[in-house]
Amino acid sequence: MGSMNQSRITTASGETDEPSDWMMMMMTANGSNIEHTTAYGEADEHATAYGEANEHATAYGEADDHNRPMTTPGRDEDTLRLISTKTVLNIGTLNTQTLAKPGKMDLLLRELNRYKWDLVGLSEIHLPRTGEETISGTSLLLSGRTDGTHRQGVGFILSPTTKKALIFFTPVSERIATIRLKGSVSNLTIIQVYAPDSARSDEECEQFYFQLQSVTDQTPKKDMLIVMGNFNAITGNDQIDRRDVMGPHGHGRLNGRGERLISFCRENDLYITNTAFKHRHRRKVTWRSPDGVTENMIDYVLISKRWKSSIMDTVSLPGADFDSDHSLLMSKLKLRLNPKTTRIPRFRTELLRDPIKKAPIPPAYRQNSELF
Repeated sequence: MGSMNQSRITTASGETDEPSDWMMMMMTANGSNIEHTTAYGEADEHATAYGEANEHATAYGEADDHNRPMTTPGRDEDTLRLISTKTVLNIGTLNTQTLAKPGKMDLLLRELNRYKWDLVGLSEIHLPRTGEETISGTSLLLSGRTDGTHRQGVGFILSPTTKKALIFFTPVSERIATIRLKGSVSNLTIIQVYAPDSARSDEECEQFYFQLQSVTDQTPKKDMLIVMGNFNAITGNDQIDRRDVMGPHGHGRLNGRGERLISFCRENDLYITNTAFKHRHRRKVTWRSPDGVTENMIDYVLISKRWKSSIMDTVSLPGADFDSDHSLLMSKLKLRLNPKTTRIPRFRTELLRDPIKKAPIPPAYRQNSELF
């Protein structure tokens, strides 16, 4: 569930599912090679790069044994290479608080189209099914419960261009799903999560992180890894002892679930990108209580430290109306390579002035030089 207090946990209070073993299943999408362009536009005093069209216009824009459908991954030549040094990728994450409500999907698409976006991870979709659906030209990848219960659920919504870069989609459970996208330098693996909220037991939280760790361990080592979603955790704004995993622009006071998230980041060499960029308060918090009194940062975009410089910005966009107490969290991603430096050898000219180490001129060379 999205909120951190008792007043907004009604959608999660009836959960009775028990974690068990899970199987990785994959679905793919094939497409032709086309040139990728992003669209993500808006203009505000922050002149960022996203795209709100409102007063704040900016410039962006349980592990169980589910029987998952599976297809084999597409061939490399059938997929568009989405990630390159010339491409800006706009990815986001949003807790929808349900997509089962009539008209909610239309609202989601309408609000997203006010921004530049390529891929958005979804939490708490409440759709009790798994698979791929196409709605208004966009691909919706679902990983929900299979018992008919409208609880939890995660997924992705892909633009037509991003769909062409899809290598495979893996619906792991109703709390975890992952996709892999083709890149020119490195492929991109994204894990979307919906962590248990504060009303759930610590045991259930540990089961979630155990499964998440298992999925993370299966990510190819050369891939750019992003883990994002609603972690229901507060990492705080005091990063003196947490500089290895977060920046100076956090929010709130560290809680127990935040400590668990910090531990997960350290174990997997991940960095919390939300905290790396300076933004106004309303563009840092990702959740607001229904009465508007309490605000927190509980949704995050994490990235492997190796690729940390590729994140250009991560910001909350509260102007969009998704009928949710969560805000859309967007990141701008552009691949940045650290050029290899060539070491210039140093010539020890001082040895030429050392009479002991100075090499004598061979007699034959001396005789030949006297002829000229």
